[in-house]
Amino acid sequence: MMGVARWRVAHLSDIPYVLNVQHLEGGADNSATELALARTMSTSIAKFVNSGNPEGYINGVETWPAAFFDVTKENLQNDFPAKLSLQIFGGPYGTAPVTIAEGRQHDAKNAIEDAVYWENLFDRCRFINSGKMREEAGV
Repeated sequence: MMGVARWRVAHLSDIPYVLNVQHLEGGADNSATELALARTMSTSIAKFVNSGNPEGYINGVETWPAAFFDVTKENLQNDFPAKLSLQIFGGPYGTAPVTIAEGRQHDAKNAIEDAVYWENLFDRCRFINSGKMREEAGV
């Protein structure tokens, strides 16, 4: 991970990639692989901002999965859908789309799904959208 070791928090580790930072200090990984990943991510984001679509051949990534693939209309009416699709970039598992379903961690088909389940995205999103979070944030 290019990462930012001195910041000590994972939720800021995407910033060098999103902004396509080509040289970080403090022991960060500035390898060719990580710099290519930064270019891929920043290009995809720029494409999305300009067109509403991040797709197009960029360093091996041609299409992105729909965020709520195979989710019913009724499920989308809930506070948070029971399935979520993501495009994973780089790291030990490579670049690939992955779809996860709430509460199915033990059904992970491969290491990349298992790693995404480990992040507890459903719990995190539920908290971020909760009254408790708004209360704690003062909004």
